[in-house]
Amino acid sequence: MSADNDERTPLIQQDHRQDPSASKSNKRSYHVYGMALGFLFLFAAFIHSFRTKLPTPLPDTQAKELDDFSGIHAYNEYLSHFTAPHSANTRENGVMRDWLASASLEMQKEATARGLQMDVIANDTSEAVIPQDWFSENEHWFIHSRNVIVRLNGSSGRDEALLVNAHYDSVPTSNGVTDNGMGVATMLEMMRYFIEHPPRNTIIFLFNNFEEGGLLGCKTFIHHPWYANVKLFINLEGAGAGGRAMMFRTSNLNAVKKLAGSDAKLLHSSPLGNDMFKAQIIKSDTDYSVFLQDGVPGMDIAFYAPRSHYHTPRDNLAHTTPDALQYMGQMALAATKAIANSDDMIHTDKGEELFVYFDILGRWMFAYSFTTFQVINVLALLLVPGVGLFLGLKSKPAQQTASSLIKQKLCLTAQGVIAVFSALIFAALFVGVAVVAMCKINPSMTYGDVYGAGSKSIASLYFVVYLLAFNALAALLQAVIPATQKFRSPLIFFTQTIMPFIFLLEIEFLAMDALRHATADGTPEIAVYIFIALPLILIALHYVPWVHVAGNYRKVTIAAAVAFFFLFTICSALQPFNGAWSPNKLIFRQEYNAGDALATVIVSSATAVQATIKSSIPAHEYKTIECSPFKKYLTRCTYQTDLLPKYGGNDTLSEFVLSEVEKTCSETTCISSATYASKNSLMCRVLFDPAQNDYEAVQHVWVNGREHKASNISSIITYINDYEQPVNVKIEYPKERSPKATFSCFYDEWTELEVPAFNAFRDSLPESATVLIRGQGIALVNYKNTTL
Repeated sequence: MSADNDERTPLIQQDHRQDPSASKSNKRSYHVYGMALGFLFLFAAFIHSFRTKLPTPLPDTQAKELDDFSGIHAYNEYLSHFTAPHSANTRENGVMRDWLASASLEMQKEATARGLQMDVIANDTSEAVIPQDWFSENEHWFIHSRNVIVRLNGSSGRDEALLVNAHYDSVPTSNGVTDNGMGVATMLEMMRYFIEHPPRNTIIFLFNNFEEGGLLGCKTFIHHPWYANVKLFINLEGAGAGGRAMMFRTSNLNAVKKLAGSDAKLLHSSPLGNDMFKAQIIKSDTDYSVFLQDGVPGMDIAFYAPRSHYHTPRDNLAHTTPDALQYMGQMALAATKAIANSDDMIHTDKGEELFVYFDILGRWMFAYSFTTFQVINVLALLLVPGVGLFLGLKSKPAQQTASSLIKQKLCLTAQGVIAVFSALIFAALFVGVAVVAMCKINPSMTYGDVYGAGSKSIASLYFVVYLLAFNALAALLQAVIPATQKFRSPLIFFTQTIMPFIFLLEIEFLAMDALRHATADGTPEIAVYIFIALPLILIALHYVPWVHVAGNYRKVTIAAAVAFFFLFTICSALQPFNGAWSPNKLIFRQEYNAGDALATVIVSSATAVQATIKSSIPAHEYKTIECSPFKKYLTRCTYQTDLLPKYGGNDTLSEFVLSEVEKTCSETTCISSATYASKNSLMCRVLFDPAQNDYEAVQHVWVNGREHKASNISSIITYINDYEQPVNVKIEYPKERSPKATFSCFYDEWTELEVPAFNAFRDSLPESATVLIRGQGIALVNYKNTTL
């Protein structure tokens, strides 16, 4: 053997010899990552299961024994009535109003028998003129109320009242079980409870109509004489399909404290919902906004997930349970009892307060003022570095001066802050690139698989101080517990994890549930990714010290990159829509000019609109399709059909009658008057043609004798109580002008093929798609164009 070979052999043998230090490092890495990730996975599964657990619905006898809400009775006796669409512009709406009035009058008899004073307004005669921009700008709606209002007078004898509100109308495409049969059933059951347990303060129960399409029922009620005595309100709503109800908006700390301290066993609240509404991330609204803007404080309790069934035919009894009704009922009843039986409700301040509120795992709820929140933050910012400095000075070497120690600690702190912010910026940029790529590769991926999206990736920052506090506590444990103790590392990890991980994961799950199906309403998908990514980035940064403990940075980086690209590839191929909990939501409308051979159908959604339409309509209709961007984040398509609205497409039915226009003029102005009536619509419109008129030409109108003036009236929309009821419209305008107007009516009944184009489209959709409408007007029929 040569000398060269003799020199190489030991080197080769040395390369294959295992380095003890490397082996120890690998073992430590596997141990740390295995234990940490395993614990976090199991802990996350526990949090998700524990927080979403629904209560067992109580039968009537057990509810009375426990002084609680009877979900079984409310479901069987009240919610079971919500078996058909009952939007404001339908006959079923009148049936629902009559049933609510009948049920309230029956309860009034029971209250009277018990010696209580209970007032019921079964036929509210209130009227209101409400400016809106629902179908077009500068509309003016003339509304006849169909509200049912009940007042149960309190034992205190005071006039001040708590208002409990729920709208009973649905959208035309839904039975309205969660939106808002749940709220109605809860109110009826609470009325029954308070008749048996008379409240100290007066409670007004408002079953309002026409929430869908502009919150018109409560806007009408604020002109009612009873409204003047309302000091606080509780609004009950639904934008999901069962699940948990959440107090997602509130403006009064005292009321929230009463709910937090009540006997409710399950509580769910978060300021994240309020932030989403204020930022217009969620493209809908509730009656809460109307009362708050009018200066009355209150709280908004609503279902919110899954939003995919919101306003669709799937919002029915088959997609909810008595358990969900029990959840809303026990929370709403607890809040109402605590407020209505308090002595300080009359001292409620008007306006919106600043405060913090949240729950932990749906069991414990906390609420405190913004001042308290600031004090906690200041104390944390002072105590944490103060304690750290104290411990550092206590353990410093004798030869080191205090000033040099402080300088050293400040330098380390600055390095840590720079490192954390650098990591945060890098993570944000990395996630941002991934989000943009995913939006291009697989639009609406979060819609169908939001948990997949979450695995790759703003809310109120109330949790930040708790992250600081528990990290500081973990650091304190590291300083005081000897390194030789085996329980030291697990205890530090558990302390650092227990509350921060719960807070961040609660926000993560809430963002997923609340936003995953919001893109169909116009919410930009990038906003969904941001809300999902931020808590996960913070979770990752939270555990950066443990990455340092585990070591093997290079291997970990490679493993993380491989895992990310694997998940990214999987998510790129996932189907965003399915027939279970994530159908594609398509918004449908039809517009028809009476006498024409064809009508126009308008369909809009966020993704895959044209492809879905193509698979659902005949070839000759698809040839007429035209698609374009709509409201920035949606796509709207139109096509022509010969399936005409039943009432507008048959002249022999004499559906719409318009009298001759009568015109009288003075030296400067003219007044034109016309009377119309519809056999099958309660909601009609007079639209002043924007192409041929100066809007300001119409500033003064009368509807059935009610005078109204405004600087800009582009259209008049009337909503009446009875079919075929004549509506007289008078319009004043400058004499030199001749306004042109289109008289139209809206139609929302479809279950008997009144709008055959809707039925055909609905029945032909794939299982992975569903249809809906927001507000009113499945079909709009333009009957008459005339010069006034």
